[in-house]
Amino acid sequence: MTATDVSPNFLFIGPDKTGSSWLFHLLSAHPEVFIPLAKDTYFFDRYYHFGMSWYLDLFRAATPEQICRGEICHDYLMSTDATDRIHTHLPECKLVTCLRHPAERSFSHWLYKRRAGETDASFEDAIEQFPEILQNSCYAENLSRYMDRFGKRQVLVLFFDDLQEEPRDFAKQVCEFLGLTWHESLPFRERQRAAGAARSPLIARTAKAGANLSRHMGMANLVGRVKHSKLSRLLYKEFDSTTKPRMSDATRQRLAEWFADDIDATELLTGRDLSRWRQ
Repeated sequence: MTATDVSPNFLFIGPDKTGSSWLFHLLSAHPEVFIPLAKDTYFFDRYYHFGMSWYLDLFRAATPEQICRGEICHDYLMSTDATDRIHTHLPECKLVTCLRHPAERSFSHWLYKRRAGETDASFEDAIEQFPEILQNSCYAENLSRYMDRFGKRQVLVLFFDDLQEEPRDFAKQVCEFLGLTWHESLPFRERQRAAGAARSPLIARTAKAGANLSRHMGMANLVGRVKHSKLSRLLYKEFDSTTKPRMSDATRQRLAEWFADDIDATELLTGRDLSRWRQ
């Protein structure tokens, strides 16, 4: 294969906490798809300085049968630099995004930060300390930027509610958009990376720092190997019905008001009834 042959032709652009691990697992199991071991390369936003040769090297193991080559990276949606760079290098690339109830996505984002040992603050305090928790749940402006640059037909907008309610239909929608053969054996029913807590916050912070260092050194695939190994699962424990934190009704209502304008704009942009997001 030449460098042109291995260029990615699809990207999941985010945001985070909207089923990216599920999508990675689904597409990695498809015989017509190649995805690097690193679920998130962050190339077009954080590591662009590595250069396109480094990026394309991640896809050189793709076989001729793997007609779809791409990556799952949940930060690109929020990055104007990523939009410009993707359009420069991959102008025909198909883009996939998945939108989630903004307050629920933000709450899940906070749970992830706790899981990674990045904070022990309450949700209400954390959204003040980490602006990205709420900002990454503001979709309209970011999605509009991609649609303007690539055209609406090149961007598949999915919704996390549909993944939860009808994973088979959700998976079929992805396969149809990417031009993939549908297989009933695909693991669309399997849940991935359920919310949980670190068994040791210190060890979790150390593991996260090690992953970031590896990425900075250009070893994204090494991070992918560790992330999907049994070792990673040993670091965390899933919540059960008695231990999983819950968002208070008061906070949910406050966030519904905070997100109101963006919800209205996203509804107009996608044509989707988002009345549940206002609750």
